[in-house]
Amino acid sequence: MKLKYLVITLIALLAFTEADAQRTRVRRTRESRTRDTTSFADKLTFDIRFGNIGIQNGFNLALKPSVGYKFGKVISAGIGAKLFYQYVNVFAADDYSLFDFGGFGYARGKIGESFYLQAEYSYTQFDYSLFNGVDYNVGYPGVGGGYLSGGEHWKYGLEIMFPLSSRARDLGTPLEYWISVAYKF
Repeated sequence: MKLKYLVITLIALLAFTEADAQRTRVRRTRESRTRDTTSFADKLTFDIRFGNIGIQNGFNLALKPSVGYKFGKVISAGIGAKLFYQYVNVFAADDYSLFDFGGFGYARGKIGESFYLQAEYSYTQFDYSLFNGVDYNVGYPGVGGGYLSGGEHWKYGLEIMFPLSSRARDLGTPLEYWISVAYKF
């Protein structure tokens, strides 16, 4: 009788060991399938930059908000706006202010986790109506780079852009520098 129980126990033990060693397919629930996919909104990146700040004989401030789409972990592209304001206090004459605005499209490539190179094409209306009654509309390419540091989603840093058009450098600034705040860089 004991031999009978021993044989049954050994057969059961061997059968369960063999069954446990078989590979089982991982079943995915609907919740895990939706969690694994990345939505369009998750690939969007947002930047806001403040730049060309100056307080000598007046006040200068520029704003450059943008939204982009990440094509993987390294490349992103997007669109944005540029707003430049300048107030000049002239001694013994009338003060004046200028407001330049425009839009731009950009392509950005990350170098590591913090650095990036950026190429953009801007179209800006430079306000010179006060001096000669004419506003200049100039389309121009620009190249530059930047550094961003911070947490997982929010980052802050600096960006420098160089307009490649001499006309844009004559009407605007020869070098654009920006203080950046980025979301999902």
